[in-house]
Amino acid sequence: MGQGVKLRVVSRYRNGEVEYRPGQEIDVATATGEFLLRDSPGSFALADDPEPEVRTVDRRARGGRVR
Repeated sequence: MGQGVKLRVVSRYRNGEVEYRPGQEIDVATATGEFLLRDSPGSFALADDPEPEVRTVDRRARGGRVR
């Protein structure tokens, strides 16, 4: 049997009859995994990669009208 790769779905992906939802972990053939990462790089990550840290931005309005 050929090798495969495990991907984590980070955002919704749909292509023809295939649909993946965020949070899923999928096992696919290596060639399929390479295609998915090229086709929609923002939708997939390698499952063994750590999840990206979510950062928030604190922007406070300056010089706004005082009420």
